Amino acid sequence: MDKEELELKEQLKKQKKEELERRRQASKQKRSSEPTGLYISNLSLESTTVDSLIDEFSTFGKIKKDHQNNYRCKLYLDENGRFKGDALIIYERAESVQLAIDLINDAELNGCKIKVERAEFNNDKRERIHDKDDSEPPLKRRVIEVSQEKIDTSSRKERTIVLSNILDIYEDIESDELHDLKQDILEGCESFGEVLNITVDSNRGEAHVVFKRQKDALQCCKKMNNRFFDGRKLIAFMLSEEDDVASSGAESTNGENSEGTQQEEDDVVEFT
Repeated sequence: MDKEELELKEQLKKQKKEELERRRQASKQKRSSEPTGLYISNLSLESTTVDSLIDEFSTFGKIKKDHQNNYRCKLYLDENGRFKGDALIIYERAESVQLAIDLINDAELNGCKIKVERAEFNNDKRERIHDKDDSEPPLKRRVIEVSQEKIDTSSRKERTIVLSNILDIYEDIESDELHDLKQDILEGCESFGEVLNITVDSNRGEAHVVFKRQKDALQCCKKMNNRFFDGRKLIAFMLSEEDDVASSGAESTNGENSEGTQQEEDDVVEFT
């Protein structure tokens, strides 16, 4: 085989490798854009458990697991901690969602005719879209917004805590995983008081949580510091204690209506 033939062979080999990589990336992008969440409502309030749902719905496909090797299956509770009758399951493949809808939607489970539908999300903020005639939205959450009334004499920065080391900055986080992470942070922080705003910076691996009252923020900061979250040890501190706020880009201090950079605004979680 002469030099020209060798060069041609190497060129073809390189082109084949590039084409395989292009197809691999295209396939990966397509899979990541397809929703894999399944929303189930009208479940039995007495008989439904996480284990029973996993047993029932794993027949339609492999259910995704989190970093702690737990299945991504969640039962939604009301403000008193009682099961509301709706749940969310995250599959590994989008095909499993459609299969479950085709086979079990409007079927009877534990004496209840259940509703099974694709979990729809809006602009990657992963907010559940409900029909307008729903008497009680399944993902009922307090609307997180800046109150127009006077909260207290403290500034926004004095009511904001920073939770650092909440995720691995070198790991690719999918949008549904980021949504669940924000929900977990919200639920944990709301046990200390009303939360107005949450922003997550995946590049820095930290979250900013704005409370309505400074005393609640201080208590949450004290309890959250050194607590383990998803296998990582949290570092919690008040934003007012951060020396170089401007260079961090974490939050603007120009008043209650300032929300920091456009990236942070895109990460604001608004649960309804």
